[in-house]
Amino acid sequence: MSLSNQSIPRFVLEVDVDMSEAWRLRQETFFSYTAILVKVVAEALERHPRVNASLDGEAIRYHREINVGLATATPDGLLVPVIGKANTLRLRQIQDAIAEIREQAGRGKIGSDYLSQGTFTLSNLGMYGIDRFEALVNPPEAAILAAGRIRDLPWAVAGECQTCSAVRWSHSSLPEAASRAMTGKYTAIWITLIQLKATMKPT
Repeated sequence: MSLSNQSIPRFVLEVDVDMSEAWRLRQETFFSYTAILVKVVAEALERHPRVNASLDGEAIRYHREINVGLATATPDGLLVPVIGKANTLRLRQIQDAIAEIREQAGRGKIGSDYLSQGTFTLSNLGMYGIDRFEALVNPPEAAILAAGRIRDLPWAVAGECQTCSAVRWSHSSLPEAASRAMTGKYTAIWITLIQLKATMKPT
C-alpha cells in the first residue's frame, strides 16, 4: 500500500454515523464490529456497484464480484486479506472468515488464497481507540473505507439533543475512478444500511 501514499492522488469524504443499531446487534449476537461493517459495506456496494471498481492503467474496471479486503497488521507488515463474495455471505460466515484471517495473521502466515482479487478495502482501527484517520487507497482498487471507534456523541433527534453511539467514517477514493457525487451517494447508502438493523440479520 506504500505506492498509494507516494504516487496516487485521492479525495476523502468524512461523516459521523449513528451506530446505535449496529451496537445493539453486536451486544445481542456477539458478532464483531468488523463483521458488521464488512456486511454493510458489501451490501452497499451491491446497491451502488460503480464504487466496486479498480484502475487498469487509464481504464476503469467495474467488478461483478464484491470482494472486501481487510487491512490487517501482521509480523511482516500490513497486508490486505480478502473476504470473497462478501455480499453473498451471512454475518456468521463473515465472522468465521475474519477469525481465520486473524488467526493466520497472528502466526504471520496468511494463505495466498486470501491475498488476491480484492475490489474494495476496509480499515478498522476502532479496537485501538482511534477516533478518526484517513486510510490509503489499496492499488489498483478505487476506494477504501476507514472506521474509527464507537463513542458517545451528542446527537440531534427530532430537534432535541440526545446521546448516541457514533463513529467517524472516512471514505478515500481515486478521482480518476469515482466522482465526489458518486462516492457521496454510496456513502448515503451505507449510512442508511448501518442504521437499519433489519439489513444486518445474522441469518
